[in-house]
Amino acid sequence: YAAWLGLAVPADEVPLEGSTVFAVKFSADGERVSCAGAVRPDEGPVFVESFGVRAMSDGTARLVDWLAERRRTAVGFLIDGKAGAGDFRNELIGSGVPARLVRVATADDVITASSGMLRAIAERDVAHSAQPGLDAQVRVAGKRKIGTAGGFGWGPVTPDGDTTAFDAVTLARHGAATAKKRREGGRSGSSGRAGVVM
Repeated sequence: YAAWLGLAVPADEVPLEGSTVFAVKFSADGERVSCAGAVRPDEGPVFVESFGVRAMSDGTARLVDWLAERRRTAVGFLIDGKAGAGDFRNELIGSGVPARLVRVATADDVITASSGMLRAIAERDVAHSAQPGLDAQVRVAGKRKIGTAGGFGWGPVTPDGDTTAFDAVTLARHGAATAKKRREGGRSGSSGRAGVVM
């Protein structure tokens, strides 16, 4: 947790150009959804940002619209969570996001993303903007076993904890870190803060 806190950067160091990926995570119980963005600049670590967590009872229409507005600057959209991933993918595509940019994450994707985030934190290869809500989730995040080969994702170590936002940020970082190239005019998710609907 201390290592994570040490990766925070001031607003004037947030990258505004680079390969941008958005990720959406549905909680296992289907009650919450979180959105995050990540940008990989030409130089320096991948920057991640949480756009918050909302109750599924509020619906996802506004989130779909907000993401669809950013389809021309993003290199990809990743979605995770059996509770709503498939339907959300269809909604994004129906809103004009090219199907080739929208992918539902597999268990292997989550495992790779989680181990990649752990390494990135240790190697100072990721940056964030010290968001209190996200920091609180990192604080209670522990390894959640996936499969039988040592794979893991995140899960809260406290009874009332939540790691939905950290899951989304982890997936977004993975997407940005492995993106082939940025699209012309690509800008980071942070440039769209004013329109965040989470």
